[in-house]
Order: sequence, then C-alpha cells, then structure tokens
Amino acid sequence: MEKTQSSAVASAPLLPYGLISALVSVLFYVILYLNGTEAFMHPVAFLSYLIPITFAVLACRKARKQTGFLEFGAALRITFGIQVLSFFALTLFSYLLMNYFDPGFAERMLQLTIQKTQEMLERFKVPQSEIDKQIKGVMSKDLFSLKAILQNFAISCIVLFLFSLIIAAFVKKNKPEFQA
Repeated sequence: MEKTQSSAVASAPLLPYGLISALVSVLFYVILYLNGTEAFMHPVAFLSYLIPITFAVLACRKARKQTGFLEFGAALRITFGIQVLSFFALTLFSYLLMNYFDPGFAERMLQLTIQKTQEMLERFKVPQSEIDKQIKGVMSKDLFSLKAILQNFAISCIVLFLFSLIIAAFVKKNKPEFQA
C-alpha cells in the first residue's frame, strides 16, 4: 500500500505541470506564427523543445520534494507524460491552424520548406536531378493532413521517450533504505 501511495504522490505534479507546459508551448507556437513562416525556421523556434523539458524537470523536483525521493519509474512517468501532453496540444493546435484557421499559412510553410530544402541540397552539391526528385517528393505530400500530423506525433513520442529516459535518470533520487 505504501508503494502505491508514494507512487501516486510522486505522479501528482504530472497533470498540472503537463497542462501548464502544453499551454506555454501553444502560446510559444502562436508567437512564432504571428512572426511569420521564417520564425519557424529560426533557431529560436527550437526553444519549443525546451519548454516541456523544463516543466518535466520542475514537476520531478516537486514530486521529489514531496516524498523525499523519486524513483526512476515515477520520474519517467512524469517526464514522458508532460512531454506527451505538450506535444499533443501542439499537434492538435498545429492541425487546426494549418487546416482550418489559416490554410494559407500551411501553403506558405510548404513553400518555405521547399526553398530551404533546395538551398541545403545545393550547399551539399547534390546533383540537380536529385534536388528535383526531393522537391517533387516534398510537394507530393500533404505535410499538414491529419495522417501526416499524427504520424509525426507518433514518431515524436518515440524521441520524447528517449529524452524522458535521460531526464528521469538525472532527476531520480532513490528511496533511503532506512528512514528515521
């Protein structure tokens, strides 16, 4: 019974921190959106990955403070849960934005993606026939369809799990063998 109670207490910060992380992530996405398509390609856009990581670490620290320890499994549940909640909120918002709120933005993002892909391939001295093939491949896909967005989310979950393993290893604190 004690293990179940300590596990429940340790996991308690997951939902509130996860929801706050999701909200902050979506707000950051809105800020990027308001700054135009180029903002999504700017290095600052990669800060969006740090938001859920930061909230995951904060939630783990709170759970550890509440119980005095945080087992690896509980830390993994918290970190992975917060990251999944955040990325699910971003996935949902992105789908709605690109398909309902501003479909023109999706087209501009596609054009920018094509442009950046072509520039990168040219820098690497890729033959023009291969560049044309790659561009044709990008153009033939609907990057913002429900299927594509859900596939990206599923792949992201695998990567998020790997990050969660690393974070959990750093934030865990084993239960003391003897408590006074």
